[in-house]
Amino acid sequence: GKLSYTVKSGDSVTVDAATGALTIVKDGETVITATATATDNYKTASKDITVSIGKQKIVKPVADTTSFVYNGNVQTYSPVGFNAVTMEISGNKQTDANETGYTVSVVPKTGYVWSDGTTSCDFTWIIAKAEQTVTADSPLTFLTTDTGKSVAATTDGDGKLSYTVKNGDSVTVDAATGALTIVKAGETVITVTAAETVNYKATSKDITVKIEQDIIPVTEVTVTADRIQVPVGENAK
Repeated sequence: GKLSYTVKSGDSVTVDAATGALTIVKDGETVITATATATDNYKTASKDITVSIGKQKIVKPVADTTSFVYNGNVQTYSPVGFNAVTMEISGNKQTDANETGYTVSVVPKTGYVWSDGTTSCDFTWIIAKAEQTVTADSPLTFLTTDTGKSVAATTDGDGKLSYTVKNGDSVTVDAATGALTIVKAGETVITVTAAETVNYKATSKDITVKIEQDIIPVTEVTVTADRIQVPVGENAK
């Protein structure tokens, strides 16, 4: 009798009706019925055949040893040995710093299993905070009669700037704006601090502010007792 093949139950494989060729779909069991047709001399007959498809064992990837530091861009954690054909990954693309750590999970795709018999493969990866730099001119020199002066500072990060007097008393400084109030001649050191943020470490810079005594020019001297006026540069008569 001519043989033919049909799937009786299951979906782990498909079968070619004429040849019995199998196409593996996934792990599991499928029952294939092979049938021999009746002929002039033989009755029809059939037999059920169980086809078991096991999961293919694959080796787990290992940790990515790259040191990550915040740079404003999306960064990718890539476990060594990861294969996108047989594995799926999540949590491996991040932008912000996280010094506690992100979790990356790698799982086998359908039809695959870890060769060590475990069911999980997780990694913790850290994006460290970046350094930020405070930029400001130093020393700054002003006169005792100057007004409207300030410490002009910037940061290449995103930390909020604040200003404090480290030592000296020739000026006071506004903590939020860096505006100076000149008190007297002398030197004062101002500390500019950029605060820590999600992505940047805190940092600071000391700025020296020099205040020089202003000299008020004398253009004329008047002696009131004798009612003598002596212009500058001439002798009294």
